[in-house]
Amino acid sequence: MKVLTICLLALLSIASCHRNYDKTKSLLKTIDSLAINGYHLKTDSLLKRINYSDLTNDRDKALYGLLKTQTYLSINKPVNNDSLINFSVEYFEKTGDYHHLARAYYYKGAYFYSVGKLQETLLFFKKAESTEREGQDVLLRSLIYGNLSFINSVLGANLTAIEYGKKALQLAIETKDIERRCFAYNCIATAYYSIGKKDSAFIYINKIRPYIHQINNKEDLAGYLNNIGFIYYENGLYKEAETYFNKAEAILPNSNFEINLTKTYY
Repeated sequence: MKVLTICLLALLSIASCHRNYDKTKSLLKTIDSLAINGYHLKTDSLLKRINYSDLTNDRDKALYGLLKTQTYLSINKPVNNDSLINFSVEYFEKTGDYHHLARAYYYKGAYFYSVGKLQETLLFFKKAESTEREGQDVLLRSLIYGNLSFINSVLGANLTAIEYGKKALQLAIETKDIERRCFAYNCIATAYYSIGKKDSAFIYINKIRPYIHQINNKEDLAGYLNNIGFIYYENGLYKEAETYFNKAEAILPNSNFEINLTKTYY
């Protein structure tokens, strides 16, 4: 009887492990779906339910690494190192999972940007672009194009930035994504300004104005308001510039906004 009891307890323990494993897989699948659609605050909450040390399957580890890196970078949480996303990249390369590999490349690039390695950022964004063609993820493609526009502008390749900005804009219009549409307008305007085409910059920055009240991210909104004000300032429209600088400062106090406002008052 004692032996039977021990065996029964062992069987119950094995069944419990299977239930926990199935629950973890189901949770990862849910988090993945939420991450694809940009619900990063929710994914951050759900990821806390998973203990990485309990993951025994390499695919689950790779997916977890991707989801954690994506979530943290998307909500501006610090990512201390790239070990998790490196494992994700290596696993998805090995298995040919293009959908997740394109995302892993993109967030590897985003990690490099967060630590100031701009050339590496560009390299992995380009890898994400070429890999996404196999994965066929339109929302990811829009994100890649928008940030290829941004990073090329930062690196001084403004004609390339304009090209990618217009690709990102087209996809944002097709998918009716207001926030990515405004990001594309901003990238294009910034690149035009950088090559001295202030009229074109003025046209594209003005296209953001009808959507101001639909932008939920306060940091993005304040940045757009500041940039609208800056282009107005550059075109001698000081009263209008003052209005937008004040709005930006009210949303998110920032020394750059204050400097621009002071210059406008002067």
